[in-house]
Amino acid sequence: MVELLRQADDPARREAIAPQLQAITAATGALGDLIAWADELRRLGAADAARATLELALACGHPADVHQRAFLSIHTPHAMRDDEPYKAALDGDRALVRDPGEVELAPVAAALAEVAALVWPDLDDTLARSGAAGARVRARSAADRAVDSDPYDVDAVDLASGLAIDHGDVDAAASMLTRLLGARDDRMPAQAARKAHLSYRLGQARAQRGDLRQALAAYERAVAIAPDSDGATHARRDMVELLRQADDPARREAIAPQLQAITAATGALGDLIAWADELRRLGAADAARATLELALACGHPADVHQRAFLSIHTPHAMRDDEPYKAALDGDRALVRDPGEVELAPVAAALAEVAALVWPDLDDTLARSGAAGARRVPATRNAAATAMLSRIATALGAGAVMLYERDAGPEAAVIAAATPMIVLGPRLLTDATPALEIRAILARAVELTRPEHVAFAGLPPADLARLLASVVRLFGPAALRDAVTALVDDPDVQRGHDDMVKAALPVKVRTRLEQLLAGVAPSALDVPRYQAACERSADRAALLLGGDPAAIARLAVSRGDTVSHLISAIAQTGWLPLRSRLGLGVH
Repeated sequence: MVELLRQADDPARREAIAPQLQAITAATGALGDLIAWADELRRLGAADAARATLELALACGHPADVHQRAFLSIHTPHAMRDDEPYKAALDGDRALVRDPGEVELAPVAAALAEVAALVWPDLDDTLARSGAAGARVRARSAADRAVDSDPYDVDAVDLASGLAIDHGDVDAAASMLTRLLGARDDRMPAQAARKAHLSYRLGQARAQRGDLRQALAAYERAVAIAPDSDGATHARRDMVELLRQADDPARREAIAPQLQAITAATGALGDLIAWADELRRLGAADAARATLELALACGHPADVHQRAFLSIHTPHAMRDDEPYKAALDGDRALVRDPGEVELAPVAAALAEVAALVWPDLDDTLARSGAAGARRVPATRNAAATAMLSRIATALGAGAVMLYERDAGPEAAVIAAATPMIVLGPRLLTDATPALEIRAILARAVELTRPEHVAFAGLPPADLARLLASVVRLFGPAALRDAVTALVDDPDVQRGHDDMVKAALPVKVRTRLEQLLAGVAPSALDVPRYQAACERSADRAALLLGGDPAAIARLAVSRGDTVSHLISAIAQTGWLPLRSRLGLGVH
């Protein structure tokens, strides 16, 4: 079937090849079948699936070819922190890892483990019978000797203090940590995050021995050393618990800022709810409402107190044509995704190149699947037309043309000399809630910015060919090798290269050479940059008062989480800027 499908002219039929290769691989477990499936996934642009299958093929002995190596160098996976939680659990998916040979005896084996725990309950006895008698004591002794040899050896103190706390010897842990952390900074160069973690551990040791005042000082120092580190986040959590026990109201006022910082660091819904409830307790009406609304949009079921608070504190309802009272200007870092930073200048230049390569507006609409779209007149009495210019001004976007079509998605961004937003019929009717229109329109306007519009507004095939052409023509050798994975048909790509080269003036070519000289091959990951642009658009829509539920729903529908929204609202400047924009409870 695969061989027949490869000969088909219909692209839809060729899309059926990958599932067949997947089924073959599952049935045979053969390396050759895995490689064939991985290459098909790579051809389809399924970055994550292709990387996962290729990595396994290499681990099983496959020597990667130049195209596979280029693909792996571009599509780098998310590097999990050591203490980062997984976003889900296996639950009902255990069949994916369970071996068929387990099935018959598994219930008996589980019961046997329960019986063993009842027969031999003593841990030291269990260690002795397992040939590990005294292992914990010997490990502690070895770590202590290493600390005695060099009290300022960070690795030794880290290990020994952790073992001491495990043994309940908090005095010893506190002593060695106090000595290390009191040393001159040049003894621990470039290790701020490590120092913060050790200061957090010192706070734990002091808290366990009842010295709460000194524990608080250690936690505060952990935060001061490296505010964005995991150690600082752990310290803030313990600090909140200590502050809750304080009799001094002034000290309890410090809880909310700590919960805010924790929420910004983790992007976790539970942390957002804790912060929102603390703001509610303090009577911070606007901040509490904004955070609670986002928590509900992210799936939190409000309790009776939270519902009562929201019913009492109603926000200002903006008119469709009401201007914002400020603009982002120097505050763009609040919405900009970290994943944009490296490629943003190249992306902006790519948008300029696209406008030169495809100057015809009707052709651009047709290639984007929006043939027949019509310009929306400025006099059109609709919420979207009234909001557009106000949103664009607030976000600092340039000129945007608004189009409509009779059927299609709610809003589509199209890259052109003047970017276009094509609205579906739902966004031009009175039945659609104004806050939802504001959310969708603000997202679209953010995606028309120069650093976003090429990746958000070009058809996937055009974007891949254009990026490949620009890098092949003007990039250094390392980048040219990296875009090999983007080339589907070498002959078509060469013709496209010639078209791009002919369309660009010398000034643009020179600028592209300068921009590409400093770009790492790993930055040329199209799906990753597109995801970063989408997250920036989500943040922009949330900041400008769009419906949080609509924004969260769009994020989840494209396979993302809502953690970037939760982290965003907890940034230090977010709520003050929101107030300056004229939003919230007045």
